[in-house]
Amino acid sequence: MAKCNICGKVGLKGSKGVHMHQVKAGELGNNNNNVQKTYAPDLATFSSQTSQRRPSKTTDETYERFYQLVEWARAAVDVIQRAAVSSGYRIARKKDKRVKKRTLEAIEEFFEAPNSEDHIEDMIGDAICDLETFGNAYWEVRVDNSAMPKFLNDLRKGRFDSSKDTYPFELYVINAKTVTIEFDSRGITGYVQNVSGNKVSFTPSQIIHFKLSGAGMDVYGLSPMKSLQNAMASDILGSNYNSKFFENDATPRLHIDLGNVTPEQVQAFATRVEAKLKGEPHKNLVTSGNVTVNPIGVNNKDMEFQTYLDKLMQRIFAVYGVPAAIFGIGDIREMEEQVTLFTSLTVKPIQNLVARRITRKVLRVL
Repeated sequence: MAKCNICGKVGLKGSKGVHMHQVKAGELGNNNNNVQKTYAPDLATFSSQTSQRRPSKTTDETYERFYQLVEWARAAVDVIQRAAVSSGYRIARKKDKRVKKRTLEAIEEFFEAPNSEDHIEDMIGDAICDLETFGNAYWEVRVDNSAMPKFLNDLRKGRFDSSKDTYPFELYVINAKTVTIEFDSRGITGYVQNVSGNKVSFTPSQIIHFKLSGAGMDVYGLSPMKSLQNAMASDILGSNYNSKFFENDATPRLHIDLGNVTPEQVQAFATRVEAKLKGEPHKNLVTSGNVTVNPIGVNNKDMEFQTYLDKLMQRIFAVYGVPAAIFGIGDIREMEEQVTLFTSLTVKPIQNLVARRITRKVLRVL
């Protein structure tokens, strides 16, 4: 039996056993790990209750513009994000593992501050927003490999004290628009971040990649925006049309003819009518003198256009799996049932996706 000269662990099977132990201890940041591997989480899990081209930079910028300009797309993404994060996450002890209470507490404390700025729920919120917009989200796992063996040894023995000791790894959000995945026939071999021409390379073990699955997608995820490109563009054009319509030549609802009067009399009449009818849109207008009121009906094309915009909104909600009733639109009599369906069919799957990736890429070495 051999002993590790770094952390002092004994009972290892010869030099090969020592080597495997030290490799595992530094696995989070192992720069020799060039191919993504399967895993078996050790102590606990993080839970909530063929060739392919990268989506172009132009495509990602278009999706970001859709998120910023199409209010119903923004509403759908944001409500999924808030619902997924608001219920919280927890560290669940594996039933077949004997783990010290202090070990789990230390892991939970790490997730309270995975870096100097964020809480884990802040990072999860960012990841879900990127997932629902771009189809992909990325975190960097930054590790001090030299300190990992001692940290793991102290952690598993319940001796790690976060008030005195320093975690040898941190998690950071990476802008999804800046990342390109490198891969070959065996799988993912690395990631490259490109910010204004400055490139940084990462091994698979240094990146947590969240992605939305889709038909024909094996490396990158599929953004819901991809299926909504035409609807989103139409919505933006429709909003611009409405803005110009009301700005330049909106159709008035009434034409009031005062006859042969002076401009001062027209202004005085308009002021009096506005004061009388403001806040009471259905109240009758009664005046004296030679006044003729001619109603102007709503153009059928305007009504058809508004119906078209409503259909676009419904398509956006359908692709994102968000019931319109959540926003107080349409039939809200079965709100409870619709919220239940939204939670089980939309929110829970995205929570599980995030939790599985954290379990695989972070907790597997603990």
